[in-house]
Amino acid sequence: MITVGGSVVTALGGVGVGYALSLRATRNQQRFQELSAEKDWEFREAQRVRELQENAAREFARDLNDAGREVPTGQLRRSVAGDRIATCQAKIREAWGTARSSLRDPAIMQANHTLDTILFIAWQDCTTESDVEENFFPIGLAFSDLQDALSAFIVREGAPPPRLPGPEQLNALAYPSGEDLGLEGICRWVADQSL
Repeated sequence: MITVGGSVVTALGGVGVGYALSLRATRNQQRFQELSAEKDWEFREAQRVRELQENAAREFARDLNDAGREVPTGQLRRSVAGDRIATCQAKIREAWGTARSSLRDPAIMQANHTLDTILFIAWQDCTTESDVEENFFPIGLAFSDLQDALSAFIVREGAPPPRLPGPEQLNALAYPSGEDLGLEGICRWVADQSL
């Protein structure tokens, strides 16, 4: 009798252990499904955000191309270039104001800041000695750097290295040791770099 009772206890114990293991497996499977659903939602959300960023980049690139029609990129008299530069810079700043809320790519932000800086330096040059001819070629390089960064972002590649230095170095080239070289200082640097 003790043997039979012992086997009943053992059997019931086995059923209890089996039941506990079954509950644990069910809970683990539910948790796995919850985690999978959460990861799936995170992935879909990341994709949605990325699509919003890519659309913002495309829109900004379109606006940049539109604004670029205004700006001089070669030899031109300052009196002619000044208004065109101011118009271009205003259009780019307006477009960036719309794009920057969803477009946080460091390469794009840096290239945009560089373009804004060089446009400002060029515009300042145009406010002095307006009959002088100026070489606005570096502005074209800044445009290209920003367009390259936008294109790379849209196709999900790393941005190529910019041809122009960042805003701080542009200012140092334009105004070395308190001297006011303006765009000419940047043109000299570009010539030295053989760009």
